[in-house]
Amino acid sequence: MRNATARRAVLAALAGSMVMSAANAGSVAGNGGATEVTQILNNVELVQQSAQMYQQVQQTLQQVQMMQSQLKNLLTAPQQLWGQAQQDLIQLTQLVSQTQAIGYAAANVDQQFRQAFPGFAASAGNTTYGAKYKDLITKAMGGLNSALQGAGLNARQFDSERSAIAQIQGMSGSSEGALQAVQAGNMIASQTVDQLQKMRQLLQTQAQAEANYLGMQAQVQADQTDALQTMLKQGDGTVRRSGQSGFRGY
Repeated sequence: MRNATARRAVLAALAGSMVMSAANAGSVAGNGGATEVTQILNNVELVQQSAQMYQQVQQTLQQVQMMQSQLKNLLTAPQQLWGQAQQDLIQLTQLVSQTQAIGYAAANVDQQFRQAFPGFAASAGNTTYGAKYKDLITKAMGGLNSALQGAGLNARQFDSERSAIAQIQGMSGSSEGALQAVQAGNMIASQTVDQLQKMRQLLQTQAQAEANYLGMQAQVQADQTDALQTMLKQGDGTVRRSGQSGFRGY
């Protein structure tokens, strides 16, 4: 009974983090009405955040794997060992939530950039970055739900990250129950690493596409300005207006 309780509590906590992410969808970017420069900077910041998150999740995954290995060799998990495992799982819960938040923010940046620059859609072809981010998030939640179904749980049963963390902090159980909980965390950490790898690649591609588009628009504007100045220059290179001496019409 205690084993099942331990396993359910950790899975509940991880589910809670995903529910909170879904509830915050569309509100995490915080860059409504941004100029094109701000939008590019927002995207660059997301790339940096995803890189930092990737390192954090990698470290957490290594810690969880180490705990899993240690617990396998113990008949009874010492309280200090299980306490460390709890901390790692709490951190994982927070990282999963933050990963989804980055995905929603990036999708918002794409939507706002397309609204500000309608011509970008044509240059991007069939690539809709916002849809790709949402697809990544959907697949991540599907993987988590698979783990929950194996434990007879549903993510919709848990409504806040705070209560999920409280459940982890209040847990106690045998080494077998702890091992089951850590194994679940190990699986979800691995999925999150994979999700972040794909998200980083997509963020970099999106940032490059937006920068290329703005660069092309700036070049078109510069070419038009040069053409206008060339047309207006007369003889000695002085720009003359209609009515001025030396002005020639076309």
